[in-house]
Amino acid sequence: MLSVHRIQNRDYLINLAKEDYYEIGGEPPGKWHGNGANFLGLTHQVHRDELHNLMDGYHPLVPGKKLVQNAGKLNREIGWDFTFSVPKSVSVVWSQAKPSTRKVIELIHESAVRKTLTFLEENTLVSIV
Repeated sequence: MLSVHRIQNRDYLINLAKEDYYEIGGEPPGKWHGNGANFLGLTHQVHRDELHNLMDGYHPLVPGKKLVQNAGKLNREIGWDFTFSVPKSVSVVWSQAKPSTRKVIELIHESAVRKTLTFLEENTLVSIV
């Protein structure tokens, strides 16, 4: 299932990694994905300062380099959160599974999310490349 929400807090996505996810200690760190990320040189784990720069309209790796006309403005749209959730039955299986099975479920979910994001980027979203 996909839910989409407007991001209103720059720290929202970073703070998710601090929340307990079931009983094993939080969301995994974010990973950059897509042509836009590759174009900007973002091929690693998401870091707070880079994400904040991008949300503020600046290049994440080149301090002060504007990517948009309204960079740094307080009233700018900072982003949208696309949350991909597995069906409840998969969550239940994951919660009762041994660690090796949990890892397989997580890898399958991550692969499905990446394929979906690529499909969205290629067919519906505007790309900077």
